[in-house]
Amino acid sequence: IILPDIPLTKEFKKAPVEEYAIFIGDPHFGSNVFLKDDFERMLLWLNGKAGNEEQKALAKKVKYVFISGDLIEGVGIYPGQEHDLTIKDITKQYEEAARYLRRIPEDKHIILFTGNHDAGRLSEPQEPIMSAYAKPIYELPNITITSNPAMVNIAATDQFPGLDCLLYHGGSFIYYADNIPAIRAAGGQKSVDLIMKYLLQRRHLAPTHNAAMTIPTTDRDWLLIDRVPDLFITGHIHRVSISNYRNVTCINAGCWTETTEDQVKRGLEPQPSKLIILNLQTRKPKVMNFRKEATVTKRASDEEKQPRKGLVQG
Repeated sequence: IILPDIPLTKEFKKAPVEEYAIFIGDPHFGSNVFLKDDFERMLLWLNGKAGNEEQKALAKKVKYVFISGDLIEGVGIYPGQEHDLTIKDITKQYEEAARYLRRIPEDKHIILFTGNHDAGRLSEPQEPIMSAYAKPIYELPNITITSNPAMVNIAATDQFPGLDCLLYHGGSFIYYADNIPAIRAAGGQKSVDLIMKYLLQRRHLAPTHNAAMTIPTTDRDWLLIDRVPDLFITGHIHRVSISNYRNVTCINAGCWTETTEDQVKRGLEPQPSKLIILNLQTRKPKVMNFRKEATVTKRASDEEKQPRKGLVQG
């Protein structure tokens, strides 16, 4: 079998100046398991009001804030969801989200793409979040709201073409976690890096019929990966994953919620309140843990753990 794959000659591009992008996965504002305190801690850090001096200096250099869909919990997404909501009006959920996002400094550009819990059609490609329900989000001065999937370019200068970022919420991920033997044997949804590699090799975000709910069009296949990205950014399954495949940095952001009964039924095992940070000049990532009870391991071989001082960074 010959796959289209990513060319071996794919350039590993690096931005000319030191600046950072952070990746916020699936906040689910309006959910009764939203981790408010953890998200507040992240915002304090982003505003330079939490963490040690090194971490505060890092926050100042953040230029891009990616939010990988499912900004809100939504309404009517699954049976019995009303029992998992603190806000049962979808418009008010976006108002709540806007109250938090307004606290992101305006010198940091927010890039938000649609998820299956957001206001809009479920079928892919998904259009940008419906403005009729999310007016306060559209009024933010430092936000770009895209479709799902989408391609955006960041960090471009007169001398540097920028980094192309492929954005995809991840609607097909569950199918491949369950149906590809090698991925299933490696942990299924826990091995999101293998799912992302599988899609890149096939240059398509849902290369199997019925892998995701799609609306085919006659003019273009919007799930085709026709342009090779530098970053492949996803969410949906609430796992934190960073990998590299043929010079494409693959990032799956986590989430900011505890586990719901619906997630247990679907086999999701969230890794909440962990923020991925990418140095665009070196393409080296870090993870900051904003969980209130987080601990940091001294060495990989140590069983003893010590309480966190400031914010965990690894």
